[in-house]
Amino acid sequence: HIQALYRGKKARQATAVMRRHIRVIQRAGRRFVSKFELRRKILSSAMPLQRTHAVIQIQRMWRGYMANVDFILLILATIKIQSFARRYIVATEYHYLLKGLVRAQANFRGRQARQIIATRLENSVRLQAAGRRFLAKLEMR
Repeated sequence: HIQALYRGKKARQATAVMRRHIRVIQRAGRRFVSKFELRRKILSSAMPLQRTHAVIQIQRMWRGYMANVDFILLILATIKIQSFARRYIVATEYHYLLKGLVRAQANFRGRQARQIIATRLENSVRLQAAGRRFLAKLEMR
């Protein structure tokens, strides 16, 4: 039961972390889309530009778009690396916790078994003493 609670807690924490990362990505994506739409509106509403000026604008927008795509890919790769690192850390923590729980269970069961053996030994000693008393009484008669 303790292990299930621990796994549930860790899963909720991982889900919360993932949600935060998704919000960051969504925010960056919305920001990028809004900038791209604004540039497109500026270009479409402006007076007819000279050909070279229009080409320069298009190239600038394309380079900005590619830089944003590279940045988003970099963020996604960073998030992936972080998730692998966090997964490894959580797995090792879980492993050590599980190892500790198994050790605690073993100690508890060993103590319980030793107590049972001790009471059985006491009972057998009492039984022997009662048997010897009985034999001694028989000899005395």
